[in-house]
Amino acid sequence: TRPEYDGAVLYGEPRGGRIPGAVHLEWSTLLDAKGAFRPRSELEAALKTKGVVPNKENACYCTGGVRSGFVYFVMRYLGYPRERNYDGSFWEWSSRPELPVEK
Repeated sequence: TRPEYDGAVLYGEPRGGRIPGAVHLEWSTLLDAKGAFRPRSELEAALKTKGVVPNKENACYCTGGVRSGFVYFVMRYLGYPRERNYDGSFWEWSSRPELPVEK
């Protein structure tokens, strides 16, 4: 969520914020009102507006790797070949004090 990304809400992680260089994309915006995927063109446009394009390697993450897994699936469904899901996500990243965090 935006509050998580901004570091305002913690869900068990030791530090709030985001991985440097991250962009916020709310996973639920990829669904229509009935909970189904939006049309392909809308999914591609939503990703492109965030700088997520097929020829660039992207890593999805959230707090624990579940919601980001959904976004990873959408990108693979669209044919993006170089996607990754950071399964440790921000719980892991923020638990390592040597790694930087942005707010």
